[in-house]
Amino acid sequence: MVMKEISTRDRFGPGATVLPGWPLRSSVGWRRFVAATWIFLAAVVLGYPVDCSAARWYEDYERAIELTKDGQCSREALQLLGAAVVDKKKPKRNARTIAVKTVDYLPYYQLARAHLACGESDSALHYIEESRKRKVADAAALDDLERRAIEFGNSTSSRSEPAVDLDELSGLAKEAQETIRQASVASERVNSRRGTGWLGAFFSENQDTLTKAHDDLTAAQEALNDGTLKQDRAAIKNAESFASRALVVFTGLESEMAALQPPEPTPEPVVVRSTPRPTPTSAPGRIPTRVSVVPTPRPTARPSTSGPAPSTAGPGDVPASFRKAAADYVTAGYEEVVRELEPGDYPSTGQQAAAYLLRAAAHFAIYCLDGREDGERLGLARLDIARSQELDPSLSPDPLIFSPEFVDLFR
Repeated sequence: MVMKEISTRDRFGPGATVLPGWPLRSSVGWRRFVAATWIFLAAVVLGYPVDCSAARWYEDYERAIELTKDGQCSREALQLLGAAVVDKKKPKRNARTIAVKTVDYLPYYQLARAHLACGESDSALHYIEESRKRKVADAAALDDLERRAIEFGNSTSSRSEPAVDLDELSGLAKEAQETIRQASVASERVNSRRGTGWLGAFFSENQDTLTKAHDDLTAAQEALNDGTLKQDRAAIKNAESFASRALVVFTGLESEMAALQPPEPTPEPVVVRSTPRPTPTSAPGRIPTRVSVVPTPRPTARPSTSGPAPSTAGPGDVPASFRKAAADYVTAGYEEVVRELEPGDYPSTGQQAAAYLLRAAAHFAIYCLDGREDGERLGLARLDIARSQELDPSLSPDPLIFSPEFVDLFR
């Protein structure tokens, strides 16, 4: 390709300069480079989000390898490996991470090692089989790991059990029950997103993974019930193992869904009209009639004093505390709404339902502003939504005012 040098004066007009040693050239490649550079700079300046989720799998994987390199049991390593598998399912030799760095990515083999280090031979054998199916890990290494897992399982089953320590069994049962609870909560959070349109392909792709995780969760509860009834330490340990495996899958799927979250569209400004009212500082004929605020969700129905259904009563029938909470919410005072609004203080079910809806929206707004990482905050929003729907099933947020995400969550 012939490249013709042109002067800065001809190209950019009088007074244009370039850095020494960087002559401007007229070519298709140069114009494309300049266009790409401007697009990149515009994206940085405007703050468009950059999806870095695809580069996170190797960080989880390498951290897990570090935690288990000496053969010690690490629950954190199990969760990290599970998250890595969700992000990158296929093992690969010399998998590229960053720049020219590569790593032998063998997550199923490492999961088998990590489970065996924690004394969970059944789970170790499960992942050994998964690794064999992929035909990437060394067959001899898998055979050796399988032999050790079988020997450990046999020695555990044939070993004479010591006298039952009820305190120990109680502690193990509590740990297993807590892991089951965490996995159940994570499962509910994942399943609650099934109705989200942009996640349809995600759920189709991960249907088998979800089914296996739900099966593990069911098996965990059954094993815990059986172990508690028979005072069987091995059964309770198996319950912990099944629940941990399910928790790893559900939390990994949550991470992947968060990475797929599309950017929210910038909402248009909302004009809130208020009734003209003179104030001591207002000059005659200059009473303000409107005020522009940042569009934030606010309750669309006012609480009623006559029954469970929302009422169309005027502002004078709304409790002062509710009006204050609504005003705080409109001005982004979400923490004040959560701290001061007590739905139980209102006399009618309609007022209580509207208050629960407003507080749920405040909880959800705080959850979003905190980076969507506070699962407990999201749980509080769900709890208030359930209470609002129980008190008044006909009450629902207006999609023209509330964010689409909150409307989906409320439904």
